[in-house]
Formats: sequence, C-alpha cells, structure tokens
Amino acid sequence: MKNIFRIYPKYKWMLAFMDMLAIHLSFLFSLYILNIHSENLLMNYFSFSKFLWLFSFSVFAIYYFQYSNLYKIQTIYNSFSHSFLIVKSSMFVVLGFIIFQFATTRIEYESRLFFLIWLCVLILVLLCLRVPVAKMLATTTFLKDRVIIIGAGEKGRGILNLFHTQVKFKEAVGFIDDDVSVPTIDNVPVIGKIKDAKEIFESNCVDYFILAIDNLKREQFYEIFKFFKENKLPFYVSSTYVKVIYEKLNLDRFGESGMVRFNSSLDNKLFDYAKRLFDIVASAIGIIIFSPFFLIIGLLVKFSSKGQLFYKQIRIGKGGKPFYFYKFRTMYLNSDKDVERKKSVEAFIKGEFVSDNGFNKIVNKSRITPIGYYLRKYSLDELPQLFNVLKGDMSLVGARPCIVSEWKVYDDWQKLRLDFIPGCTGLWQVCGRSEVDFEDSVLMDVYYNQNHSLWFDFKIILKTFSVILNGKGGG
Repeated sequence: MKNIFRIYPKYKWMLAFMDMLAIHLSFLFSLYILNIHSENLLMNYFSFSKFLWLFSFSVFAIYYFQYSNLYKIQTIYNSFSHSFLIVKSSMFVVLGFIIFQFATTRIEYESRLFFLIWLCVLILVLLCLRVPVAKMLATTTFLKDRVIIIGAGEKGRGILNLFHTQVKFKEAVGFIDDDVSVPTIDNVPVIGKIKDAKEIFESNCVDYFILAIDNLKREQFYEIFKFFKENKLPFYVSSTYVKVIYEKLNLDRFGESGMVRFNSSLDNKLFDYAKRLFDIVASAIGIIIFSPFFLIIGLLVKFSSKGQLFYKQIRIGKGGKPFYFYKFRTMYLNSDKDVERKKSVEAFIKGEFVSDNGFNKIVNKSRITPIGYYLRKYSLDELPQLFNVLKGDMSLVGARPCIVSEWKVYDDWQKLRLDFIPGCTGLWQVCGRSEVDFEDSVLMDVYYNQNHSLWFDFKIILKTFSVILNGKGGG
C-alpha cells in the first residue's frame, strides 16, 4: 500500500478529491432544495451508517470518472471534450446511484424530481469546480509532479517544451543523458547519466522519470527497463515504441505521444492476497455455473472425434515454473507434434513470421475438429482452466502461459511477461488478441504486470466477455 499515492500524478488525486466533494455537496444541496430531511439535514447526512453508505457510492463514482477518461490530460485541456464528459458522467452517476440503492436494498430516495435536480446541480458544480481547480493545479508548485527527462535529444526537448507551454502539471527537474555534455538545456540542468538515476532520484525529491530517447529501440528500452526495475524506480515512456499500449488503452497523451507508466516498484502483498482470494471464489463459482457446459461440451468432444476429452500440456508459469495446463481437446490426435507449426511459432517469436490473413495466431486449421472450431472461436475450450486457477497455477487475469519449446527461444526481455502469475485472459487478448505481433503482446503483458490492480483486472474481465461473445480473434 505504500506506493498507492505514487501510482497516479498529484493533480489526479486533487481532481478526484474535488469530484468527490462535488458529488456530496450537490447531493446535500438537492436535498435542501426539496426540503428533504431539512430539520436535521447535516446530522442525518453525517450519521455514521448514512455517510459510510454514501461515501462508498462516491468511491464507485470516482472509479467511473476514471473509466470515463475525466482524469486524462487530453480531456482536461480540451474544453468541449471536458464539458461533454462531465455531463455524460454525471448522468451515469445519478443512474448508478438509483441502481446502487437497489443493490444495497436501501431505497431512501425515490423522487424523480430529486434526481433531476441533483443531476443539474452536479453538472453545474463540476463545471464550476474543475476548470478553476485545473488552472490552480497548473500554477501550484507543490502539487506539480517533479520529473526527470531521460534523453536530451529532440524528443526530450519537445517534452520539456510541452511542460512549459501546455501541460503545466509537471516540473522538469533536469535531464539525464549518456551522450550529452552541455550543462543546461533551455535553463534546465543536465544532471547526470542513466547509471546515476537512483542517486538522482533520492537526492532531488523526484516523483518519476520520463523516458524520451529519440528513435527508441527494443534493446535500449530493455536495458533501461531492467535497470529501473532492479532499482525500483518509477518511470513513464513517451515513444512510438510503446504506441500499441497508449493507443489501445487510451492513456494520457502529451502532444503526439502517449505516456505509458511502468511503476517498477510494485510490491503489494495485500493486492496479491486479494487477487488470490478473488481467483478462488470466482473460479469456484464459475465451475459451478458452467458445469452444464462442461457436460455438454464434453459429450460433443468425445463423440465428434477420437481421443481424450481434455488436452493436458506442460506450460510455463510464473518465473519459469512448469505446470499442467488443461483445455478441452479441439484438434485431432497428435496435432501437438506438428513440426511446421513449431517452426512458425519460433519465427513468430523472433519477429520473422508473416501472416497471410491479417491475424497472428498460428494454427493449422486442417487439424481442428468440426466442434473444435466453434469451441476455439468462442474460447469455450478454455473453460477447464478454471481448475488451474483454483489450484493456484494460474489467475483469471495475467499473461498467457507459454509452452516449453517457446520458453526456450524467448530472450530475456520476453521472459519478463511471466514475472507475474499467468492468466486465463489478459490485456493483449482483449485489446489485440490475434491482431498484434508477438513483440506488442509482450509489451502489453509487461505493462499489465507493472500496473496490475483489482480495478484493472475487473475491466479486463468485462472486456473479455465482449471479445468472447463476438468470437473476435478466436480460432
């Protein structure tokens, strides 16, 4: 929990606080207008049980604001987009509160006039608070994020210019660069090299680093990432190398480039316990709910082709640890001995595979059984992995476990995707699945490992249902 307040920039915490204040103030004012509980309005509102109930809802509302991109830089600096999202999000907050009352079986407010007034007041308060607060944050030094830019080339200087002219929530403390010898750039000092990052971080009260090296390549990124990970230093990346992440996830954008966060210091035991508890409960419930499907699919697999009901294979899990992985069998016997597919997979990992159909999932479709085609299309063959989750070999969300032959040809950078427990679904499955190359899928998995949270897991699980129902990328 010690890193929770360092995960997000200071201005986002302040805006979230102001939004929560706006929700409660508008709610109170709406009650006052309609003369509801007027005699003991404040006493009633701030009674422990009532306030806890309303505060719980406001936390969900803030999460929804985050989901609606109200804390994105590009939203805050675009007046039309900002105003539109405030109106849209306010409508969903009021609707959400109605649902929240039913969900908690505590229906205290039923007046449609009250909800209409609350909606109008909430929109007005948010519009009046957010714009001046954003301007105040941009001029308040102690609320600015103190950052160091890695790279004093064209890209790094462009980031500095953005901080001076547009994105004023950041204060550039200095540059670090291995190839620049000048003492200052635009009055900002060059204070060392990349190897000095840890000492610079500790001595300059820095919030995080921003990697902005011109024409960043994989080898450079890996070396810097490895160094920052070993020293538990938080950093963002502003480069087209991570374009797939900031485009697929709609992250903060500074100018033409997105800002991709790599915390590099996540050590949250509480999250690990909560994630494991959620996996046990959810997988057990899933097994019970989907038990009729297990029976039906099992019969279809058994009687549609020769072979075993389940396909069992050794896969590589967290930290390179092997485990038995289960699926419904969707291919004819001995399909796992397909030499050509093995060669194609190795070429795919090395970036040498060229797809002829626009998809990057390597499957010999002639070996798939008729029923197997539909099971794979809608990911129903993956249902037995709920038992892997229950056992603890996998989680519901994480990078996909790889087979032994793939692990052997992974380079060190690619093995980072399994620094964390593998999952049934993951970020690249819901954002790219068979449409991204292997390098981009590794980047997505590493990004998830560096930014995991229960809220992130929840969003990925919700998107997974949409992907499955559309049959997108399966097969």
